[in-house]
Amino acid sequence: MDLRKYTAKTIATYAAPVFAALAVRVVMFFSWIDSPFRSYHTLVGLDMRKFLLWGTGLAEGRCRFTAYRFFVAVVSLFVDPANLADGVVAAQLALGVLATGLTVFIFRSLFRERFFAILAGFLFALYAPPLLYETHILKETVYLFLTTLSLVTAIFVVSKRGTGWKWFFICGMSAIMPFLTRFSGVLWFVSAVLWIFFVLRRRKESLKPLFAFICGGAVVLAAVFAFEFSLGRSPKPFFTPNAAYVLSVGAKPELSDLSVEDTSEASAAARGDENLIGCYAAKIPYIFSGLEMPNNVNYYFERLKLFPLNLTVSPGFLVPLGFAGLILMFFVPGFRGRAIPFLWLFFSFAVPMMLFVPLARYKLVLAPMFCVSASFLAMMLFRGIRGSDWNRVALVAGMGGVCFLFSAIFAPPPPVVRDGDWKAYAMVVLKKPVELMTGGDFKSARAILSPLVKANPENPYIRIEYVSSLLGTGASKSAYFVLKGMGIPGNSRLAARYLFERGEAARLLSLTDEAVECYRRAKALNIDGFRGKATDRWLEKLSGKR
Repeated sequence: MDLRKYTAKTIATYAAPVFAALAVRVVMFFSWIDSPFRSYHTLVGLDMRKFLLWGTGLAEGRCRFTAYRFFVAVVSLFVDPANLADGVVAAQLALGVLATGLTVFIFRSLFRERFFAILAGFLFALYAPPLLYETHILKETVYLFLTTLSLVTAIFVVSKRGTGWKWFFICGMSAIMPFLTRFSGVLWFVSAVLWIFFVLRRRKESLKPLFAFICGGAVVLAAVFAFEFSLGRSPKPFFTPNAAYVLSVGAKPELSDLSVEDTSEASAAARGDENLIGCYAAKIPYIFSGLEMPNNVNYYFERLKLFPLNLTVSPGFLVPLGFAGLILMFFVPGFRGRAIPFLWLFFSFAVPMMLFVPLARYKLVLAPMFCVSASFLAMMLFRGIRGSDWNRVALVAGMGGVCFLFSAIFAPPPPVVRDGDWKAYAMVVLKKPVELMTGGDFKSARAILSPLVKANPENPYIRIEYVSSLLGTGASKSAYFVLKGMGIPGNSRLAARYLFERGEAARLLSLTDEAVECYRRAKALNIDGFRGKATDRWLEKLSGKR
């Protein structure tokens, strides 16, 4: 074959999905720039704010090393401190583009099919969860990229495309990096060691390359130890998780409950009363579920607010197809050996999810696997149609249908927008109008809040602030009907605010009985620091008029 023609085809294989990834991420970046999510890192209590502080602290030698803090620290060297969040998000989006190319490489290395390698790249380029996390200052994007890079290097050396101890040494260096991002990444390094060991033993080759692999990981750890030691700190390159908390939460049957009031007692109760093996095993279907279990970021909320998330590939579509492709890959003769990298990958990251909770952010690291296996499913379907092998077509289509049904049956509860999602979003968009109302300018605040309410009709925080602006501008009747039409919020503090404002509106409209009832219900919620004196004063005055 003409080398130039081969090179052109190879470049085209990577160029199409990489360009698609770049294009969608450019659109995503400018959409994010104009959205409230750009300011999420300013909210006190969120991890995003902490990661920026820790990253700049590492650059100044004040914080311990982790891979994500190092990433933020490097970005801080090239951007102004005021624009650090923008720079980190732009860099994370760039990692998403690179990860798209790595996904193409994985498929090309395992299956030697250009068209379906392009399809795998397109699936990753347009897959919503990586796009979502790339626009938030969280470690998930770096964790995903480093894990995918290490998988690529492992496939490279195991397939004998990279021979010699130098390649195994580099592979070991990349395999240890997820561990420096999140503690659970240690299982991936151990799995890679076992994988390479079994491959070398099966080929009856020397184990020296495995020694080089382990040395590569050790050198990286030694470098981090030396860095910490040079700053007078104990050599600890990672933060171990709170094992008692993880095991206590992991033993709960309620997957959405991440709180433990008393860790030791909860652990003891879990060990005594729960079938832990059954509890952990029951989480496996959730890993292959097409629905996302939100934690710090909620896909189901942000896809409606951040363009073009609602137009990209959803996990509800990709994950069942990827699951079906993985099963097919393992059982179809001639492809079982190519499923081995994904089995090691799944084992490494499924075990921590089973011990804790299979949250969406933990499942993100499996995205390249789902993209490749979904493309494999499409490849097998295409081969069956092209060869008029209708038994194969029926098998592939049936497998996909069964996995969609499996995902629907074992999925988490229907996706909901949580109170925390409304609150965080409202804290950003309400900053200016709240400042105006605090200064007595209710008219200007109302002008800002009116379009916000229309754009976010279901957000109770925005609606109640809008009611305050209406009351402040004398539109008591409008305020009353806005409150009457929304119902009492589930959040107790917001419910007290709702009842008080409704009492105010009813009082101004001379609806004395309703006003008294609302004030009493607001007081009964017993929220510390919430307008207790004002409530008592109006209750005293209005009670005499009844």
